[in-house]
Order: sequence, then C-alpha cells, then structure tokens
Amino acid sequence: MTIRAYHFHTGRLRDGRPVPPLGEWLEHTGDVVICRSGLHASRHPADALTYAPGPYLDLVECDGIVTDGIVTEHEDKFVCRRRRRIATVDATPLLVRYAGECAALACWCAGLTDDVYQRAVLATQSYAAGDLHPAKLERIWAAASDAASDAASDAASDAARAAAVDAAWAASDA
Repeated sequence: MTIRAYHFHTGRLRDGRPVPPLGEWLEHTGDVVICRSGLHASRHPADALTYAPGPYLDLVECDGIVTDGIVTEHEDKFVCRRRRRIATVDATPLLVRYAGECAALACWCAGLTDDVYQRAVLATQSYAAGDLHPAKLERIWAAASDAASDAASDAASDAARAAAVDAAWAASDA
C-alpha cells in the first residue's frame, strides 16, 4: 500500500543528486531511521514546509518495508524506503505571499501599524503577484528592518530606564 504525501526540495536531493523525474521511484538502500536516513515526507503540505530546503513542492507516493509502507512516523513527518514524485510545483510565489501574510499578522498582533511595516507587507504581496522587482523588495525590507531595529532599541532603552527608576524608588523606600 502506498501513501500520498508532500515533500519540498531545491531541485536536488539532500545528498546533492538531482531529484528523479516524475513517476520514477527513488529507493533508499541502507538503514531507514527517521530524522537520519531514508526518504522523508509529510502527510500535509504545511508540515512539509517545516523541513523545506527549497521552494519546489512535490506530491509523492511513498512505500517501504513495513505494512502500510511507513517505517516510522512522527506527528509531522514519516520516513520510508521508496518515494515517487507524482506532481510538482514551484511554490515560490505562494511561499512569498504566505510570508507576507505572516508578517502582516505579526505586525497586527504586535500593534505595529507604522507605515514602514505596512509598506513592507504590501511590497511582499506585490512581489508574490509578480508586480515588484526583487531589488526593490530588498530595499523596502532593508528599510523595514532598520525601522524594526530602531524600534527595538528604543523599546529596550525605555524598559531599562523604567527599571532603573523603579529600582531607585525601591532603594529610597528601603
């Protein structure tokens, strides 16, 4: 029995070999040990993203040496002896858009509504849609990074100042 799953890659395997063509079985010889050796995959694309070395997402079929074809399974991945690519997609635009959505959510959760953050998030979304040159995106993200660094520095200074004042008041009350 085979299991359909997902696997990200760079166009090459972790050992440097090119990924096999669609439909061709890739077989691992030797020990199959999760997180160390064998062919890994995840039942859900979001789980596979955790281990993604690159932007190419494959739908794969897996089987191996044990009933159901799985040698060992964790909550978010499993390892098998054989894996075959069924379909593939360059997920770069999707991943960039997802990163932009995560950044927007993080800014909103942190209360960061500054124009620099909003422009950075919008720029990421424009890049994902193919409407922004990568060099311009890098300049926008550099500006956002500088602004974030300045904000973090200001916040740390304010916190240190407040702690010093509190300590001084506590010492004077003692």
